[in-house]
Amino acid sequence: MGSAEQTEMQHMLERIEYLEKENRYLKDLLDRAGISYEKTSDSNQAKEETFDPNQGARII
Repeated sequence: MGSAEQTEMQHMLERIEYLEKENRYLKDLLDRAGISYEKTSDSNQAKEETFDPNQGARII
């Protein structure tokens, strides 16, 4: 993997981390306000949202 790909990958991982933190914060706000929402388990999310760093390999 070249430097550009590594930089892009790092940027994507940082973005994912930011969005996960934001999601936790927003869910906490909903909980404190007593607003219900569909809850999913973290273990199921991790399985469904696994990132494939070599997605181009699927293109023939």
